[in-house]
Amino acid sequence: MKLFNIDGKFAHVMSRIFDLAVLNFLFLLTSIPLFTIGTSCSALYTVTLAMSQNCDSYIFKSYFKYWKAHAKRGTLLWMALLLFGGFIILDRFLITYMNHSFQYFQIFFSTLLLLWSMTASYVFPLLAYFNSNFRQTLKNALFMSIRHLPWTLLILAIHLLPVISIAIFPPILSALMLFFLITVGFAALALLNSYIFEKRIFPVYEIDPAKTERI
Repeated sequence: MKLFNIDGKFAHVMSRIFDLAVLNFLFLLTSIPLFTIGTSCSALYTVTLAMSQNCDSYIFKSYFKYWKAHAKRGTLLWMALLLFGGFIILDRFLITYMNHSFQYFQIFFSTLLLLWSMTASYVFPLLAYFNSNFRQTLKNALFMSIRHLPWTLLILAIHLLPVISIAIFPPILSALMLFFLITVGFAALALLNSYIFEKRIFPVYEIDPAKTERI
């Protein structure tokens, strides 16, 4: 039966699941120090963006190649996002328990939090795809997230789906979602987002290979 041939659909699906499992393990392993999460996200997206183009590569070798290449910028971007996001959340939390006369500040910081979330969802795919510096990456992430707002909201929904599922589902379903995240989840969600970036967002920006090198 063709279904079980080495070149069949079943074999292709199983191969992709195995690749995602390996990639997910590498992502979790290299994220353990916490301050390396940004670099790990960048390496993760570099591999999944290649997957979305059906480019075959050695997962282990490719991941660590890009992890090393993005180490400095990935860490700096992650720390910047973490500090700014923490500042917004802390201010939003404090204002919530103050006098109602601060309601305009609540709206302001809620808007900032939304813009931060939108920007953060683009930063590491951009770092993975384009050879841009720290400032350009943040600027382009904010600009693209606003310009492609419908797709941005879908990407945010994909990011939030596991968290919401674990929070509201019954314990057995929450456990299954947690198992999904630990085994293939982070890589699978990154791949899903990569299809959106690769097919719907990045093609809008024609890049001259002579001017902008893809890492």
